[in-house]
Amino acid sequence: MSCCQASPCSSRGPTSRCRIACRGPLSGTGKASRMEARAGLALVGTLLALALALACVGVAVDLALLGAHRQQLRCVCENAACAGATALHDPAVLYMGPERAGTPGRNTSRHNEVRRCVLHALTQTPLEGKPLPLRFDNCDSPDEDLLIGYLERPEPGQPLLPWHQAAWANTVQVQGWCREDRANAVSLAVGRFLGLKSAQLHVSVRATLEQRIAGFRPSSRMPVPLAPVGVCFQSGHQSWWEQACRCPATPGQNDRFRVSSQGRVGRGSDGIPEIELRIPWQQREKRRSLDSGNAWLLSLGGADPAEQFARVLRHGATARDLAAQGGRITLQGRSSLLWLWHPQSYQVSQVQQALESVLGQVRIWPLVVPPGEHGLKTQVVFFAAGQVVDVRRDDKHGQLIVWVQPALLRTPTALINTTVARNPWIGKVLVNQ
Repeated sequence: MSCCQASPCSSRGPTSRCRIACRGPLSGTGKASRMEARAGLALVGTLLALALALACVGVAVDLALLGAHRQQLRCVCENAACAGATALHDPAVLYMGPERAGTPGRNTSRHNEVRRCVLHALTQTPLEGKPLPLRFDNCDSPDEDLLIGYLERPEPGQPLLPWHQAAWANTVQVQGWCREDRANAVSLAVGRFLGLKSAQLHVSVRATLEQRIAGFRPSSRMPVPLAPVGVCFQSGHQSWWEQACRCPATPGQNDRFRVSSQGRVGRGSDGIPEIELRIPWQQREKRRSLDSGNAWLLSLGGADPAEQFARVLRHGATARDLAAQGGRITLQGRSSLLWLWHPQSYQVSQVQQALESVLGQVRIWPLVVPPGEHGLKTQVVFFAAGQVVDVRRDDKHGQLIVWVQPALLRTPTALINTTVARNPWIGKVLVNQ
């Protein structure tokens, strides 16, 4: 008989030991029950933590999906707005002259072209394989997805005047929507389990064609497409401005060349007047060589001026080339002062060869004040854009004749100053998001 089966007694020895022995198995069972309960709680906690982690991962996936879709939507709207702003650069200035084409309201005729360019850009950069749907009527209401107007300062938060209220249109605003009524709402991966099947996105982008050009500054990757030739700005019938205003052009006289969209130069008429530049290269008796002609070669201060002239003309001016002007060329300050080459210090054949190597390529031509009798320095007062179409030597008058056709140019190296006059040939596209 075991001690647990013994009759109880009042003695403390055996009975006490028996009770202690009887408590042993009961105590072990309670500990096991507590351990099982703790294991169950731990399992529940683990499952809850796993569910929470999965929910966080799902939210992160949806947020990443929305972020990627928003960035793609922004890129599509930005490309469309930039294409529309580029179309605001009216080529009528080439055929009508800067004075007639530069009147306020003239570029309202470009609005159909702006719409066409915007829609074409949307087809070239589709969103999830389809062009972004835009809803617009006259492009003159802030509620429309495509708005054409005028922005006084290219800064965020500035009011955009619709084109029917503004004297000039220089900005295109594109609003992109991803929502259910346009059948392009963003489908969520995990949100549908919480009742959120899709999300709506909205992006608004403004692109401004800024033509108040105060100068140019090269970057580490983008040199200034500069022609190191100073041209007389406005002093007589041989200046750039006067010749550019001789519109309409006369075939066979001031319109003997045509340039294709690929920059190929050929004989014929295209309606754009050519500008005749005469660069003196011989010392003439009883006449100062710097006073003759209407264009002068610029010396940028390199060790080998001839090599630097050809390199800058072909590949653009870097910050090192413009070191004497503070790394930039502008309309004010020391950056506007440029040295001239003396006609006796260069070989005309090298200059002619360099100019012929850039036929049909658009370059920036500094328009300068004619130098004085003994002046070897000049000041830049404006800029123009044009492409060389022909180069000839005039040995009789000791001049190099260069025919340049005005052209349109947009470059990110341009410096903006809202206080200067608009440049009819040069612009810069700015994006305000």
